[in-house]
Amino acid sequence: MKKYQTAFAKAVLGSCGWLMGILVLIEGKNLSFTHVAIAAASSAVIATVFAVLYPWIWNDAKLNRFGKVAASAIINITTGCIVIGLVIPAMLTMILPWAPGMLVLSLGLHFVASCFVRETV
Repeated sequence: MKKYQTAFAKAVLGSCGWLMGILVLIEGKNLSFTHVAIAAASSAVIATVFAVLYPWIWNDAKLNRFGKVAASAIINITTGCIVIGLVIPAMLTMILPWAPGMLVLSLGLHFVASCFVRETV
């Protein structure tokens, strides 16, 4: 876990920055503590996935390629829905019916991307 701390901190700071930018565009200059807390929580979720879970799945997990692809796709769609639900809850209700299609697309794209990942085993 120690090797993922720096990547996690960078991902939190980067995603918090662009989420605050999005919230400024949505809300204007009327940002409250709630908006800052939403950005912080969302960036923690994003950083956990991209800085900890993805590297662990692709480098350390003892799964075959399909298991890695399936786990990555499911985590990706779930995280996207969680972040959208935190930032703009009304949008989540709009895109939730599209979740199965997004999962199929994510599976396909993760499979294509897995062809370019160097196997460490």
